[in-house]
This record gives sequence, structure tokens and C-alpha cells, in this order.
Amino acid sequence: MMPHVRKCMLCVLVVLSNGFAQMLGPQDVLTQLFVEPLREEQFSSAFLDAVPVGQLETILSQIEDELGAFEQVEGDANPYTIVFTEGTARAQISLSDGVITGLFFDQLEPLNVDLAETLKTLTDLPGEVAVIINTYQADDIEVLTQVKADTPLAVGSAFKLLVLNVLQEQILNGEHTWDEVVYLRESWRSLPSGVIQDWPVGTAVTLETLATLMISISDNTATDALIDILGRDALEARTARNKPFLTTGEAFSLKLNADALARYRNADTADKYDILTELAPPDLAGFTGEPMALDIEWFFSIRDLCEQMRTVKDLELMRINPGLANANRWQKVAYKGGSEPGVLAFVTWLEAASGEAYCVAVAQNNPDAALDEAVLSRLYRNLLAYVATLP
Repeated sequence: MMPHVRKCMLCVLVVLSNGFAQMLGPQDVLTQLFVEPLREEQFSSAFLDAVPVGQLETILSQIEDELGAFEQVEGDANPYTIVFTEGTARAQISLSDGVITGLFFDQLEPLNVDLAETLKTLTDLPGEVAVIINTYQADDIEVLTQVKADTPLAVGSAFKLLVLNVLQEQILNGEHTWDEVVYLRESWRSLPSGVIQDWPVGTAVTLETLATLMISISDNTATDALIDILGRDALEARTARNKPFLTTGEAFSLKLNADALARYRNADTADKYDILTELAPPDLAGFTGEPMALDIEWFFSIRDLCEQMRTVKDLELMRINPGLANANRWQKVAYKGGSEPGVLAFVTWLEAASGEAYCVAVAQNNPDAALDEAVLSRLYRNLLAYVATLP
């Protein structure tokens, strides 16, 4: 969902441009980043416009805080592997005349994870935190660890797993097809995240396109289109605690309209539906980056989310965005996250070549302050790395 600029503190990507001409190979340049002080002349002007040196210093420091001291760069071409004393990261770099024009770090993978310590750190985070790790063999489910796994929490865009579940169900029942064409409507237009909020009304798209955008980039307008097509009642039939089942546009509008929000909170269920029909379209300018009305959300337990993930994990569109997992370690990775001020949720399905599968899910809520996504991401990567070490 997240109607504000997402700060990715562990990745940087900028456009190409020319600049300072010191001819070093990519491995040498990557090594320099970790062993020498950063200098502005190492980067193109376009890079520095997007990522000032101070911000990059913070990113590199966070990587070393998580993975230990730098040791070496491995590989002959993108992507390179950066080896640290306590883990590895993947890096991609673009150079023009020896100057860095593009840089991207991902797939941070710690070694020797202490599960008990990670769980303690997670549960000590501000607000309320839930954790679950399930393992699956055929139809057998074993819970490896859980904390508040049945507590309903706000999950942000992770609710879109349920929308995908109902879409898949209706397609299997012959009510729709993946290649069914619909035409974008003004009433579906929501706020970012996403891209199709900027597309013209009447643009033809398939249901598969809408579902792919909803999951891979968490497109809110695609989500609201699917909610309308599937029917709010079909979604509510699958989740008793989320009535009315809000579109993202309705949630934004309620959060930004104090009068409508007060009336909605005090209304009975029938009157809530009437209030939703009166809402004005949301305006991004009203968001401050602080938690807003976390009771206007979608509430699921993380055990629910794992069950929803289990049902849709085999869809090809689930493989586009692996989230925080190292996809190279697994035969199959499926992911959906959720984020808005005060709310974070990560749900990942991991499947090994042996057939052993896992669902790793975490959610954190804090109505009093924005969450530190970098911290929860680091701890979640610890859980994923722990699962990768299991026999």
C-alpha cells in the first residue's frame, strides 16, 4: 500500500552519465567502497543527485553492521558477490570511464544465525510483533517457531494475497479467466504504490496483468480493480474480521478525512458501507509519514497469511519479486510484503529441490511511531538465512 516514498536503505540504483575518469575494474571499485573513504569524484553527478555521499556511507555502514567486516569481492561480471566475515551480499555496478554511475546491493545473507537471539530482538521491537516459521512436507505442517502467530495485526499490502486467492478460486470455478480483458475505470484509480494509477481510463488490461502488478509491485489501482471485479462480498466471505473489506482508495480517503473517519468509526456495519460511497478520492499530499488511523486497515494473523501464500505459491506471477530472500538458494520463492507508516509485514514461501518447503512470516504494528524498516528487514533476513541452513 504505502502512499509515500519508500526508502530502500540497502540498495541504490541510478542512471548512466559520464564523469571522473579513473580506470579501475568493477571488482577494484567495489573493494574501494568498503576499504577507503568515499570521494565525490568516484561518482557521476547523476548518481550524486540521487544518492549523496553521506547517504551511501550510511548504506555501506548498515551492510557491514549486518554482515561484518569486508573481506573480498568474488566474480568476473555482474552480479558480484561481496564476502564479509559474517555473511555475503550481491552487488551490481555500472561504470562509465571508471566512474560509478549505477550501484545496487541485494540478497544480503548472514551466516551462523542465532534463532533465539533473533526472536528476542524481534519481540523487543517497539509495538507488537508476530513471527511464524512453518515447514511443509506434502500435506503435513510443522510449526518450527511462532510468536503471536494467531493474533490479528494490520498487514498493509500483504492483504493482497487474499485478493489473489479469491481471483484464483473464481477462475478455477469458471467465473473468470486469466486472459479476460477489462478496461480501466476512473473509480478504480488509487494512490501509489503502483503504475497504472497514471494510465488512461479505458486502457485494456487482462486480469492476469492486474494480478501480476498487484503482487510484484503492489499496485494499488490494480488491486482496487480486482476487488471491484471479484466483488466485495466474495472477499468478505473469506475474512469475517474485515467488514467492510476496504479498497486501498477507501482506506486512504478515510485516513485523510477526519470527519468521515469519525463517522465511520462510530457507525454500525450497514452505515459504514454508505459512508464509503460518499468518500472523495484520496490526495497523496495529506500523508505525513507518521502512522495514521491503524484501525483502518486489513487485519490477518500471520498464520492466515502463510495459508493464503500456500494456496497461490505455484502461480508464475508469485516468482517475479522474491522479496528479501536469496532466490539462488531455492527452487521456488514466492513473496508478498506490506508497508505503511506503523505497519510492516513480510511473507515468504521457500521451496527446496528436495520438496521441503517453508513459510516465514513477520508482522509489526506500532500506532505511535513509524517503524524502522531496515531493522525489521535485517532480522527477517536472519530468519530466512536460518531456514536455509536447515537439513
